[in-house]
Amino acid sequence: MRGGVRNPATTASVENVENTDTHQDVVLIDGDPDDTNSRRVRLIDAWASTTYHLDEDDDPDAFANSFTDITVEK
Repeated sequence: MRGGVRNPATTASVENVENTDTHQDVVLIDGDPDDTNSRRVRLIDAWASTTYHLDEDDDPDAFANSFTDITVEK
């Protein structure tokens, strides 16, 4: 989510959250995606594993990502 707007790729990735057979690398970008100086966190072999509610308003859009490895790229 960016500024309260859902990214269609993220939505598609987690809509079938119970399907743990779908594994892929996920890149989280800290900053402007077009800026080569923005830090990137790569979740290797990641999957949306479950929904959960950690905040007090029980956010229905919350989900957990599991992954086998993580790297930080700059």
